[in-house]
Amino acid sequence: MLSTIVTAEFKHLYAIRQEMRSWRFLQLDPLELRIPSSALESEQLAPNGANLAYVLHRIDRETSLSDGSGSTLADITADLAHLIPGVRGFDVRQNPSRQWEIWFDSRADSAYPAAVASDGTLRVMALLAALYDPRFRGVICFEEPENGVHPARLRDLIRHLRGLITEQLSVTASRAPLIQLVVASHSPVVMSAAEDAR
Repeated sequence: MLSTIVTAEFKHLYAIRQEMRSWRFLQLDPLELRIPSSALESEQLAPNGANLAYVLHRIDRETSLSDGSGSTLADITADLAHLIPGVRGFDVRQNPSRQWEIWFDSRADSAYPAAVASDGTLRVMALLAALYDPRFRGVICFEEPENGVHPARLRDLIRHLRGLITEQLSVTASRAPLIQLVVASHSPVVMSAAEDAR
């Protein structure tokens, strides 16, 4: 019914329709997350995550301080290192084909490309990128956060995501737009972690 409301004649219904059109649905595909991306990609993270490397580069460029120090990537790096043991950090660089690609630093002091990273590492990184992206806010719908994540780390991931959303809500309470994460899952661990946080 809302799809038929195309004018502001029914202003409340029109506002609901416009809000729902801004919702983002992430169905992250690990194969797509591994592929380098070009600057011709969309500015917003694609539903399958295919442009993750470019989005991370853009976030870094847009949030770096004028003296070249610090950016939002430092927060993403810290969260990723906390959630994925063995990952110390990451870097986004251009390859000889002038495409952006992700390289991880391991705790064993070796670097490796996204092409060989685990599915769970890439999915968590893409979700963090979507949540930390200052340009695109609003509702993010994410299906099955448990895919590719070790069951022993799943509870910590859900708690961390809840804390991240809550922290961003308190920081931006006086400034719209806010961000909200809606998760669909079949995992009892996810449900239990959500219940624990109530």
